[in-house]
Amino acid sequence: MNIEESVSLMWEKAQQGAFYPEALHDKLSIDEAYQVQIGMLDHCVKAGERQAGWKIGLTADAVRAHFNAKAPVYGYLLESRRFPAGHAFSFNDAQTPSIESELCFFFKGDVKGPNATPGGVLDALESVAPAFEVIERRGDMAGQLPLGVADNVSQWAYVVGSLLKPYPRGLDLGAIEAVVNT
Repeated sequence: MNIEESVSLMWEKAQQGAFYPEALHDKLSIDEAYQVQIGMLDHCVKAGERQAGWKIGLTADAVRAHFNAKAPVYGYLLESRRFPAGHAFSFNDAQTPSIESELCFFFKGDVKGPNATPGGVLDALESVAPAFEVIERRGDMAGQLPLGVADNVSQWAYVVGSLLKPYPRGLDLGAIEAVVNT
């Protein structure tokens, strides 16, 4: 099955609330999965969505080991899936939801190319905010990592807190803690 056919199948199944189509199990490489993911994003944009940004997942060594991933993975964020701080979700809104504490970075412009540097990234940062992401466990991402990438790395919704602006260049990201009250 080629990329276009894979995108069509994934889109059709997603519209039906079905994910990780059996016909694509063990059929995609990671590179092909990203092509399918971008094809899914194209479908979303054609359906009236707006892309808000990108997400990065599997950033910790232990998590990558669990998913047998060689590198972090990424997916897209849609404006329609951003919710304000204080929003109440019902557990039944999503399929097997989980919450991940995040930091949301806002940039003044793009940073790209082979000459990108950490200093260039810092110069491009406009602000940072605490956030959390609601992910859906729609399939066996550990067993089918390429399908998980094609399925936008489990992204379902995200909540962004108050922005810290301008971005404080001396911010110690390693010292930031998330406290969850239950």
